[in-house]
Amino acid sequence: MIQSVEQKVWNCILPASSLPDMQAKYTISSAIQRSDGIHTRIVSDLRPSANATLLPASLEDAYLYTVSSLGVQP
Repeated sequence: MIQSVEQKVWNCILPASSLPDMQAKYTISSAIQRSDGIHTRIVSDLRPSANATLLPASLEDAYLYTVSSLGVQP
């Protein structure tokens, strides 16, 4: 199951003002406020922004990806 989201999990640092837009467009598995912005873990087929970097996939990421592809809200 985790293999289904390999190369689809991204770390992206966002300003707080852009978080609602990103939540509307992407599946966000976590968001942590830090001094340099909000560190988000985004599950997406496409790179969500130019500063996004790949992360290792987790079982939670795979679950969220599968559920969102079925059109179900977790």
